[in-house]
Amino acid sequence: MTEPSRGNRNTASGNAKVQAQIGVVSGDAVFHQHDTIYQVTGEDTPKNRYLVALNHLEGGSPRVAEDMIGEVLRGGLESTEIAYYYALAVLSERSLNQLGRAEFDNFDLAWKIARRHEHDQWYTALAVVVALVRSVLAQEHGGNGSAAVLDTLQTLPTERRIEISRHLATLLNGSVQDQLDRINADLVEEGRSADERSHRTKKFFQADPIEPKVPAPYFNGHMTPSTWGAALFGLAGFAGGLVLLGGWLTQAAGWWLGGLLLSGLVAWGAGAVSVAASRRRARHAFELGQESARPDHVLDVDRFSKRGFRYAVEQLIADRFSDWKVWKDVPLKELGNERIDDELEKIGRGLAYRLIRTYAVRVADLGDSTFSDKINEARDKEGARRRQRKEIQPTELSWLVQWHAERIAKQWGDRSLYAFRKVGPTEMAADLLGMVGGLAAAATAVGLGIELAGASFLAVLVLVGTVAAGSVGVVNGVKLLGDRLALREERADNERMVEEQRIAYDECVAELDERPSDAEIARWLDFDKSHIKTVALEHCGLSNRDIIAQVLLTEGASTAKRARVLHGAPRYSAYTVKVFLLTDNGVREVEIELDFETGALRNEYRNAFSYSSLASAQVLEVGIKFAGEERQVLVFGEDGVEITDKTDNYVRSKAFRLRLVNDDEITVVMENFEGLVDKAVEDKKKLAELALENSGVTSALRILESVAAEGREWIEKERERRERRWNDWENEHHEPLALEGGGERPELE
Repeated sequence: MTEPSRGNRNTASGNAKVQAQIGVVSGDAVFHQHDTIYQVTGEDTPKNRYLVALNHLEGGSPRVAEDMIGEVLRGGLESTEIAYYYALAVLSERSLNQLGRAEFDNFDLAWKIARRHEHDQWYTALAVVVALVRSVLAQEHGGNGSAAVLDTLQTLPTERRIEISRHLATLLNGSVQDQLDRINADLVEEGRSADERSHRTKKFFQADPIEPKVPAPYFNGHMTPSTWGAALFGLAGFAGGLVLLGGWLTQAAGWWLGGLLLSGLVAWGAGAVSVAASRRRARHAFELGQESARPDHVLDVDRFSKRGFRYAVEQLIADRFSDWKVWKDVPLKELGNERIDDELEKIGRGLAYRLIRTYAVRVADLGDSTFSDKINEARDKEGARRRQRKEIQPTELSWLVQWHAERIAKQWGDRSLYAFRKVGPTEMAADLLGMVGGLAAAATAVGLGIELAGASFLAVLVLVGTVAAGSVGVVNGVKLLGDRLALREERADNERMVEEQRIAYDECVAELDERPSDAEIARWLDFDKSHIKTVALEHCGLSNRDIIAQVLLTEGASTAKRARVLHGAPRYSAYTVKVFLLTDNGVREVEIELDFETGALRNEYRNAFSYSSLASAQVLEVGIKFAGEERQVLVFGEDGVEITDKTDNYVRSKAFRLRLVNDDEITVVMENFEGLVDKAVEDKKKLAELALENSGVTSALRILESVAAEGREWIEKERERRERRWNDWENEHHEPLALEGGGERPELE
């Protein structure tokens, strides 16, 4: 079968091999670091630790839940409910091949604890789980006692049925799983779209919006000392000159002097209005990316925040500006025009500068010794985490970027975006008045000079000095007053804009009230995986009875949005799901793309190979680099590729690689949590384990390593190992996993 175009396009340079990757994507990343559903502290009670463990189980991290619930049980907190969920945690995401002495001991502990307590609904649910495990073990020896227990399963509350089916999906196989799939078909289909999934899922990938903030004005009204000095000197010189002229003034000269003062005031006021208008035009031009209009005293963008933050904001703007929905009201003939593309690029730069300047942390602030010392020396991790939040996540600005993009598109459509370039009536009147005032001042100064010439030549000299000083004062006073007017106008504009933004902010906050929890995301994904496995079986013409083992891997699409909560697994808005079905005759591979926001499936790809085709299965260190939608992958340590300065710009991660004897490879790159980690409170090693578990690699590694080493003999050898593990454990227990009364069908209380 010809392979269709896949979601991840990959390139490599040098001797690096091109791979298909799982987990490392270049789309938006949202970290819900304020969500503490998975967080425990040393002061938490056993009950609280148990509740957090349940969150982990529901969120798809059964190994974490298993350890936490086990600690709670061994610490003395017991109930049938806790025993039931402990059993599910032990069995979840494990196949029969992965159950050994430790797992059977833990499962047996859960059953023994439940039998010591009242036989309530939790006991009955656990009894069904025990019976299902025994039916799977019996099936290994040709038995089939599943009918009765499946009948009882259907009498359980819907929530218990979903939990049992979900967490035992990897363990159950053969005819038991075939029957269970038929029973749960409607449940799975309903579960995939339950709770308004298509409407709510996208909100999980939206960051909490940052509250709108009034930008600092570009024109801050702070003039240079020389301007202030010139203005004060001119004012003092003019006032002193008037005092000296007082002795020579006649009634006629007084009228000329009054005209000079009045015309000077008119010129000053009108000039200030003109300067303010000029400043306004320059401000709007700079906001739209015209670098030549940069106001004085405005810092370069690289003085704000870290480079990664700036790049992320610029990328957000580029993504929104390229969204056709934003430009739906703009005439089609204008879209795609090169001139318009250039203008939009400039506008994007201007918007990026405004947002970075307003919301980022100054680089100087980030480098403050007190701040750095407190972060490095903090023993209170929560306190350190609060200080690290001084710089926001770029995705918190997503809603604001969208607001600006829609506003710009609307102004572009109604031709108001560049309206500031036109000179309005007020500015024309100010320019005219300023010119008239200046001419009038000059004329009255000449008239006053002629009047004073008859009195004294010294008076004329004093008048010349007075007028000169007054001119210096007026020119610099125009700058001072004009900048103050520009500052007041800019502040008013910014405050009006923020009021409009606040309406959009409130709407965004209200909309995110419906955001699904991480547990809901995990449940929808499990329903999807169950459905995809069924599709894979059908399209390969197989049933569960034909399957010896199964491996299911999930990868985030290359342009998918990413999100996770603190201590939680990464989630993606789009996945590629790979299903490996191991049968007596070899391995079937089915790959399907999943639009997680809607649950839609597309672009199926199928492949088949024999057990003898598997050469190796291993975990490697790789480097990932993004170039648009393409990703370059370097496998370090192979083909002469080493970690050097030349590979520093690659994002390092771990990868599971399945290599075939013909040198074909299937490579699974695990999430490296780039941009999605709180280094102050999260453990790097535990995150790596979480990535392995969540992508399906933990289960796949053990199975496929054995297959690669043993070939087709793996089938019989694995059955022997499984039988030996069970017999060894069973011989050490007098009544292993036996239902009360000799294994009779449990009844609901």
